Amino acid sequence: MFRILPTRFAPLALVAFLGLIAGPSRAMTEWINTNHYVLPANAVESRELWILAQTEDIQGQAQNDLFLLSSAGRGYTNGAIVLGGICSNDVWAIGSSIRLNGQVFDHARFLASEAISINGGVANGLMAAAPQIFIGPTASLDGSAWLAGSEVMVNGRIHGSTRIYGKSVTLAGSFGDSVTLVAAQNLTLMPGTIIHGDLFYTSPSELFLDPKVHVTGRLVRIVPVTPPSRYTWTLFFFELAILLGALLTGIIFATFFPTFNARALQTLEVYPWKCLGVGLVALLAFPAAALVFLVIGIGLPLALLTAGLWVALLYLAKFIVALALGRRILRSLRPDTNVFWTLLAGLIIVWTLSNLPPPAGWLVWLGVAVFGLGSMTITLLDHRIPVLVAPPPLPDSKSGNPETPAL
Repeated sequence: MFRILPTRFAPLALVAFLGLIAGPSRAMTEWINTNHYVLPANAVESRELWILAQTEDIQGQAQNDLFLLSSAGRGYTNGAIVLGGICSNDVWAIGSSIRLNGQVFDHARFLASEAISINGGVANGLMAAAPQIFIGPTASLDGSAWLAGSEVMVNGRIHGSTRIYGKSVTLAGSFGDSVTLVAAQNLTLMPGTIIHGDLFYTSPSELFLDPKVHVTGRLVRIVPVTPPSRYTWTLFFFELAILLGALLTGIIFATFFPTFNARALQTLEVYPWKCLGVGLVALLAFPAAALVFLVIGIGLPLALLTAGLWVALLYLAKFIVALALGRRILRSLRPDTNVFWTLLAGLIIVWTLSNLPPPAGWLVWLGVAVFGLGSMTITLLDHRIPVLVAPPPLPDSKSGNPETPAL
């Protein structure tokens, strides 16, 4: 299977990039890059805010969406995001630590490298991921809650359904709907915990509830299912659908960008080792450049554009390599084979080898990405424009020899 971002939080970068393209106009959006950002308690901000800072403190009222990115650091000094005011719309926050003491009247999406602490309210659902997550006794969460962390403790009130992923999970609050605990190695329900619904849990051992724990629904232990050792028909057809989708995308790419495609393919065939070296550099240079753009203050749009170009080139890399493989194989059989059969033959090879057991499949995917990325990077940096030179006109066959110019 062709994978570029195989993690659960990979869509976060894509959503941010699409939000940048499809969002409101520049007049309604404020881009802020500073060391320390503070929205005072008596301030009201009506614009959509995209903020990059070492620390961010929201104590006032934000009437539009918030996109907060805080640089990494230790503790609550650098990388800290504090939400103590009122946020009327969605809040997206990424930092080392995030504290919510105020109110979010729409969705809240938090990702932290250290800890997340919730002591305020969220009106329309919470999604949070961090090594440590603490939902305090004063927290009130409407809508559903999705929590993922090594240590998760819930003391507050969650009115919707709750799903928690964690090694150590402690529940001591009130839940208005069913609760699902996934992959919990150490599961504790404190006396006084109330669950108005079912409790589904995955744990190495049976869970025995304290008499003071109240669960109105069922208590169900889910035994982890070992994945099948061989491909099933469902997985086979799923992989086949991905292959056909890649084939269609590759044909569209080759049809609409024939010159770029031909030059990148020729570069890969003539200079493969140069493509390997440039591809390795580009594989690291693009994300590094995006990070530099954020740090030196050029702006978040250029950083997201660079990251988007990097992801697009990684995805298109397999088409260049597949065309090169397909042409090398089919050239001896039928030199005039069209692009459809050439691309299909190459994609089947790439698809088959990429699905080998790890680490062989990973190495194949990496090789395809590096060679294809290198060839396209060289093509993008090559400013030569191909020119078609017309041959001189042939002599007129009816008039015999061309006229001899008069002396």
